[in-house]
Amino acid sequence: MQFLEWSGIELELEAGQAVSLLGESGSGKSLLLRAIADLICNDGTLELDGRERASFSPQEWRRAVGYLPAEIFWWEASVGAHFEHLPTEIELKRLRLSLESLDWAPSRL
Repeated sequence: MQFLEWSGIELELEAGQAVSLLGESGSGKSLLLRAIADLICNDGTLELDGRERASFSPQEWRRAVGYLPAEIFWWEASVGAHFEHLPTEIELKRLRLSLESLDWAPSRL
């Protein structure tokens, strides 16, 4: 089963490194993470510590690689209400957000 036309995706992370995955709603961010965690069928080649995913049992891979979906536990009615100092328009643009996003309900993020 193919969900998206993925090609040429390369990602290499060092131990302890954190990255951010940005994209429009529906662009496949969650599907990519699910594929990495081997929760959906995919044809990609994945390695962990120099070992290909195929050399792991499913149980071994899932003990080493996990997928934790985001949950919204915000307590204010709007995104902007959570900030002591509102982010600037430039800071929001780095996150691909507009000034209007400060008025959104947190669940929209």
